[in-house]
Amino acid sequence: GDIKNPFGTTIITNQNRGIRALDSSKSIESATLSLAAPTGNLGTQAEPIKTRAPAQTSSMLLNASALDTVFVDQLSGTMNVCGVTATSPAGKVSLKSVVSILDAGADSATNITARSIDLTTLTGSIGTAADPVEIETGGAVAALNALAGGDIVLTENAGLLMLGNGLDSVSKC
Repeated sequence: GDIKNPFGTTIITNQNRGIRALDSSKSIESATLSLAAPTGNLGTQAEPIKTRAPAQTSSMLLNASALDTVFVDQLSGTMNVCGVTATSPAGKVSLKSVVSILDAGADSATNITARSIDLTTLTGSIGTAADPVEIETGGAVAALNALAGGDIVLTENAGLLMLGNGLDSVSKC
């Protein structure tokens, strides 16, 4: 079912497997959400973990770590990314937000670590000029794909950044 915690922190961990969303109509609403699957996946491409920002704040802070993949789709509000990691050598992170994907802290700490990173916003930006979203791809080939309705402002914190097939910001003339 739905998980609703609009004023607090929600922590969901599965030490032995992954965390999946089998019912696409269900979501997690929380001010702060921490997901962990150290030996598995968080969602799948076909069945991402769906989240919602509380109406009171219009934003949610996200921490997530998994061995292989992290798939999170935010259905409302801004996604503030603190730390999202897929630790395996083939690790993939895919984050989607209806509004923006932003750095949760005004710092230069890495926000997203994976060999492959896909970021999508429908109406907002990915990072800001004052506070980019910091990523670490380890120099993987075609590691970054990003699509935003607003600006895309990213910083690779170490090594070579290899762009994928889709890096685009919708033009506003």
